[in-house]
Amino acid sequence: MYQRVSTPLKQGPTNRADVTFEHSFLCSCNRNLSHLLEARSLMNIEESLDQFGFLSDVAVVGGAVRDKLIGREYDDIDLATSDVPETVKSKCSNRGIKTVDTGIDHGTVTALVEGEEFEITTFRRDVSTDGRNATVEFADTIEEDLGRRDFTVNAMAMEPGGRIVDPYGGIGHLTDERIVCVGDPEERFREDYLRIIRALRFAARYDFEIGFNEQDAMEDLSGRIADFVAVERVMTEVEKAMKSLGYRRFMAGMLDLGILEDFLGRTIHNKTELLDVGAVRKAEDRMALFIWRLKHCSLIESFDALQSLLNLSNDLIERAKAVGNAVHLLQQPVTEDVRRKILASYRDHLDAAKRIGHQAFDIGEDKFEAGVPLGPIATGQDFLDAGFEEGPQIGDLVERAHRIQLEEKITDASTLVERAQK
Repeated sequence: MYQRVSTPLKQGPTNRADVTFEHSFLCSCNRNLSHLLEARSLMNIEESLDQFGFLSDVAVVGGAVRDKLIGREYDDIDLATSDVPETVKSKCSNRGIKTVDTGIDHGTVTALVEGEEFEITTFRRDVSTDGRNATVEFADTIEEDLGRRDFTVNAMAMEPGGRIVDPYGGIGHLTDERIVCVGDPEERFREDYLRIIRALRFAARYDFEIGFNEQDAMEDLSGRIADFVAVERVMTEVEKAMKSLGYRRFMAGMLDLGILEDFLGRTIHNKTELLDVGAVRKAEDRMALFIWRLKHCSLIESFDALQSLLNLSNDLIERAKAVGNAVHLLQQPVTEDVRRKILASYRDHLDAAKRIGHQAFDIGEDKFEAGVPLGPIATGQDFLDAGFEEGPQIGDLVERAHRIQLEEKITDASTLVERAQK
């Protein structure tokens, strides 16, 4: 039911009542959430409800409502309606709003308004689940739709006028700073085992506690994740967690439950080192450092093997290999010409290596300065212009000239061409 948001709510369905959302409720909660009020919304929920008020029983659902209530920025606004997709498309078309069938088989279309994307989904209920996917059918009410969601803090909706639909006590759990499942935790996790990882991520992101019953169910069921969930979905959650200041806590939970070890098929050693990413600030840098350390802490023979086990992208593997190896080598005592060769070898990822080296390993930024261009100055064309015939020897000459360039800090192409011939 709609209840006044200053009153903690108990979990479980309730009846509807009318209440208007008041952002100021945060200041009077039993737990003080005022430290989360500094961020400002990127988009406006109320404006989106006005924009799509022509849809039947329209409401904003999911993360935008949760983040609105605790004063955090939200990137996406998702809407739900009792209208079926064809009706949504027709109503939007009548108002000059373009739609795209992004998930129409599951009841979702995406509306495009002034460069913004809004996912609009017909109310749904689960018919069956298999631990990975759900078979759904259209539902009649927003309460039915919210009842199929994972956690109470995600099972809230905002209707026009600022009215909050909260049948499972999500507001109370926000104020208590707890991650609690909608209904029975074991049943909810068995529906989709990825929810175990999502519980870890949400708890880490918001610095919330996970409910006791939820913790017990997670410990009992985490060993089944590798059997039911594609590794790509798991690594997507890991990458999302890396964007949060709570990434260490998230990863500690993953390691405690042995989730990554189940996918790797081996023990991860020195978990303390794996968790230590120092003061690395960019999420993509944290991820690269984590993957590099995971390879070494799990004693996997190669990055190719790690890529195969976790189905990682080529870009991530190359970035992890480059920044990790560069930082490792630059920590060793080497001569200046060798240092320049190291920098040249990893020049495509040198900016990231410089950030990680400085922030996580306290390597001086001057160690990443070469004092000479790192890419080859003398090109194959320079050798052709000097009278050399095309063939494999051109590549050898370019490589030799590049080595001389780095060893002796020569920056003149003609000099390098001449020196490479000798």
